[in-house]
Amino acid sequence: MSRGINLDAWMVRSGWAVAYRRYGSAYVRDEDLARREKRGIWASRFEMPWDWRKGKR
Repeated sequence: MSRGINLDAWMVRSGWAVAYRRYGSAYVRDEDLARREKRGIWASRFEMPWDWRKGKR
């Protein structure tokens, strides 16, 4: 947290990070909002980080 702001939540809600659902659901609502409003990475197509790391490029 910085100045009372959860930076992780802010990044996901702004569309600059994704919720890592494998380990929890803390940011799923934030991701859903960003996706619905086409914010940040959700404005276009991209590879999910875990798919990219597996070589599904």
